[in-house]
Amino acid sequence: MATERNIIQVTGASADLYATNDIDGLELIEHGTQQPAADQYCVQGTATTDALTELQQRGGLTVEIVYTADEMAEHFATIEKDLDADRDPDDPSLVS
Repeated sequence: MATERNIIQVTGASADLYATNDIDGLELIEHGTQQPAADQYCVQGTATTDALTELQQRGGLTVEIVYTADEMAEHFATIEKDLDADRDPDDPSLVS
């Protein structure tokens, strides 16, 4: 199973956001960055639970958890269950 990740949104000054590059397990997406105020940027990304804890301890950043790792795991389990229910076991083109 893949590492569980939290979907997050982080707002802060560009210098504070760039300073998060040293956090293992954190991936911020620069594409679609919003600028809610002068020198404030809002980015989305994913973070492991450990990375999220470290990020929340950093000053100058506002961190919003959009979906927790548990919510994401539950969501993906539901999708997998729905896909399994729709699979035709006699279809040789499907790989399990």
